Amino acid sequence: MLADLLESIEHFLMRLDIYTKIPPTPAMAEILVKIMVELLSTLGLVTKQIKQKRPSEPTAFFWIVT
Repeated sequence: MLADLLESIEHFLMRLDIYTKIPPTPAMAEILVKIMVELLSTLGLVTKQIKQKRPSEPTAFFWIVT
């Protein structure tokens, strides 16, 4: 499940990168806001899941960061 959440973050960031390369219209600005909201929500879920694990138990996020 944690790997799925991290993969979801990657997809949001790829979409965000594409959308920031073109001049924004009001509709695009709305899409960018939705992407950022989903990204923050996903980060919150990842953080919650990491905190629920025992400190001695390595997580996928730990291996990516180190």
